[in-house]
Amino acid sequence: DLIILTNAQMGAIAFCFKGKHIFKSFPVADNLVDICLKPAGSLKDLTEYQVSAFAGIAHPDIFLKSLQSASLKVAYFQPMPDHSNYIKSDLKNLIRISKKFLCTHILCTEKDLVKIRGIKGSEKTLHENNIKLLAVRLNLEIDESEKLKKIIFERLDNIK
Repeated sequence: DLIILTNAQMGAIAFCFKGKHIFKSFPVADNLVDICLKPAGSLKDLTEYQVSAFAGIAHPDIFLKSLQSASLKVAYFQPMPDHSNYIKSDLKNLIRISKKFLCTHILCTEKDLVKIRGIKGSEKTLHENNIKLLAVRLNLEIDESEKLKKIIFERLDNIK
C-alpha cells in the first residue's frame, strides 16, 4: 500500500499505483569520507573551493546535481560508465585534469572510491599530487516524510 519512488517521474508511473500512497525520494549529498573510508567533514567545508568530480553510476547527472545543490563549485565533471573498473591511468588522468582546473579535491561516490582505493599505489599517487579524493555520502530524503511516518505508525497501531 505504500510506495516510495526513486529517480522516477511521478506522472509517468503514478497511474500504475492508483489508490496507493505514493512518495517520491531524492538523494541529498551531505558528509564526506576519505580514501581510508574515515569521516572527512561535510560538503559545506568545500564550498569555497573549486572541485572536480566523477561518477561511474547509472545516472551520473544525479550525482552532479546533488553537488550543485550543495552549492559546490564543480569546475570539472567526468561521467564514467556504470560499474567502471578503474586502473591507475584513470586516476592519473583525473588528477591531471583536476590540476588543470586548479582543484585540490576530487569528489566521487562511495562506490567509486572503493574501486579507486583498490588500485595499487592510489593513496601515494594522490598524496604526491596534493589531491584529496573524497566520497560523498548520499542520504535518501522522502517528500512528505511526516505523512509517511504517520501512515506507518497508524498501521503499526492497527497490528496490536
